[in-house]
Formats: sequence, C-alpha cells, structure tokens
Amino acid sequence: MKILHVLKSGHFAGAENVVIQIIKMMSELDTVKSLYVSSKGKIEEVLTEKSIDHYLVDNLNIKNLKEIIEKYQPDIIHAHDFQASVLCSIVKKKRILISHIHCNPEWLRGLNLKTLSYLISSFRFDKILTVSPQITEDYIFGDIIRKKVHNIGNPINTNSIKRLAAIEVQENKYDVIFIGRLEEVKNPFKFIEIIEKIKKDVPEVKAIMVGGGTLYRECSEIIKEKSLDTNIDLVGYQKNPYKFLNNSKFLCITSLNEGFSLVAVEAITLGKPVISFDVGELRSIVNNDCGLVTNNEDEIIIECLKLINDEKLLKNKSSAASAKSLKLDNYSEFKRFLQDLYRMN
Repeated sequence: MKILHVLKSGHFAGAENVVIQIIKMMSELDTVKSLYVSSKGKIEEVLTEKSIDHYLVDNLNIKNLKEIIEKYQPDIIHAHDFQASVLCSIVKKKRILISHIHCNPEWLRGLNLKTLSYLISSFRFDKILTVSPQITEDYIFGDIIRKKVHNIGNPINTNSIKRLAAIEVQENKYDVIFIGRLEEVKNPFKFIEIIEKIKKDVPEVKAIMVGGGTLYRECSEIIKEKSLDTNIDLVGYQKNPYKFLNNSKFLCITSLNEGFSLVAVEAITLGKPVISFDVGELRSIVNNDCGLVTNNEDEIIIECLKLINDEKLLKNKSSAASAKSLKLDNYSEFKRFLQDLYRMN
C-alpha cells in the first residue's frame, strides 16, 4: 500500500511532527510505503535527519501535485491541512482521500472563500480527521460534514518524549518557557508582555522562547526595547526543544487559537505545569492540579509568580503533571485506528 502525505507548508511545527510520527508508525508494517510531499523549507532538514522519504516542491499546486501522483501512484492520499485537502480533492481521481485537520483557525467560523472551498471539496473526501471536536463545532458548515468526521486527537508516546528530553543536557535553567512558531496565531508578543509584568515582582526572572518564524526579528527588537535582554533568551528553531523544556519550571501558552496542543502534552509528560489561555483542547489536557487554563491575564501572571516563588506548589503541580501524563499515552490506540482507516481501500 502506498500512502501520499500532503502538506502545503514547508516549515516544521505541530502538524508536521504528527505526520512524521504517522509515517514512522506505519513504517513498522512491511506492506506500507509512505511519501511526504510539501513545499520546500526547513522541513527538509528534519525529514532527511529522520530518514523520511520525501518530495518537496517550490510551491505546492495542482500541476505539480498531479505530476507527483502520476509518478508515485498512491493508493491513499492523506492531506494534512485545509489547502492541501482542497488541492488533493481536485486531483484525487478514484483514490481514497483523507482530509486531516490539525488546527482551528478563526476564519473557520465565518462565511468566506476558504470555508466554501473546503465545503465543496469535502464531498470528495472519504474521511475527515480532526484533532479536536471543537473544530467541527466551530466550522460554519460543520453540520454538513459531520458524518464524515472522526476526532482522532494526536499520537502521544510519553516514553519517546522522555527519551528525546534526555538525549542532550542543557545547562541553562529557566523559570518559564514558550515553545511555538513565532507567528501571530501563537501570540509571542503577549508572552513577552507577560514576562515584562512578572519582572516587576521578580527582576531576575529567566525565560526562553523556542521557535522560528516571521516574527522572530520583531520579537528580538521588542525584547531589547523593553530591556528584557537578560530575562528572555530567544533561541529560534531547535531540533530538540525538549532539552529546554526539561530545564524550565513551567510552560506558558499564549496562543490565539489551538487545535490539540501537543506542546502542552509534552510539558506535562516531562512533569512541567502548563499555564495557558483558554484555547483549543487545553482544558481537556490541563486542570488546576497541573497548571491553569484561563482567559484572565491577571490570573495567569499571579499563577506564574506563584510557581516561580513557591517551590512546594511547583513540586506539587509537577507531580500532578507527571501523573496525568500516564493517562494521555495513546500511541498503540492511535496506530490501530490508522491501520483500520487505511484498509478502507
């Protein structure tokens, strides 16, 4: 069986990480061959390092997607974002087509060209996978596509996360960490603002921001303007962010929206409390025992200060995080689901 995994983006973030995990778990079956297809970008380095067969193009469009399909002759096309799903619906022919949605963008809620395009394309999808039931609820045409939707979440392998965190030793220690693409949706400016407010009570607060993106330079400039150079380390994209997470007291998520927050699961797995705005599936991952989810910024800052200053509270929430992570591991279940799904043909 040949499976074509298609993405529009060329960067490496949560969705791309999940696709790589899917390809790796399916490679354990001798009968399955997978090819990762996307636009060119930083993802190439990751795919090469992880020995993932791939075909990257300058810009994914109908023309080059047709050429790739003709050459590879896949049995199943597994598209992993809205744009890729729409493109693949045009060129699928009689092949099985799975649309896999990893995020919950704001535009999904309104009547616009994107929501209409996805609706029209959905009639050619054999199955729609989501990482959160909220995606279907928020989609303006959610009721129309509901019968094709299966909420699958994300694969979570806690042992793998712990193993990666132990590969490298990171000497610097941090109070709080931000992990994510430096893009508007992840709201990195809000994180910087929160650290600025924390500094008023804890002048020596130490934070780190892990991730690259179009807002990197602007984040760097804001950090300097606010005289936070000694408080925030901006380290850009990192192959192994777990080593930094492992050496931080807790994770702070400032995203404007999320699908299923893998980074929150990764933090909890490493015994790190999570402080987050109430977006996506955060409430199903984090509770008051192992962190805080709220839309009240003052509450977030107060909780951050408590975790920085109160070692006993930090220890208790860290223990609760580790305990909760044991209930989140779904790797075997996720793999079985995909095996059954791919047998559709």
